[in-house]
Amino acid sequence: MFERQARRQRSCYRIIKQQLIKRRSYLNKWLQGKVGKYALNSKNL
Repeated sequence: MFERQARRQRSCYRIIKQQLIKRRSYLNKWLQGKVGKYALNSKNL
C-alpha cells in the first residue's frame, strides 16, 4: 500500500516538476523583460 502511494506521489512530482519548468521559463522571460526595462530606466537616471 505504501509503495503504491509513493509511486503515485512520484508521478505527481514529475507532473509538478514539468509545470514548474514551464512556469520558470515563462518567469525568466518575464523577469528578463522587467530587468531590461529597469536597466533602461536606471541608465536614464
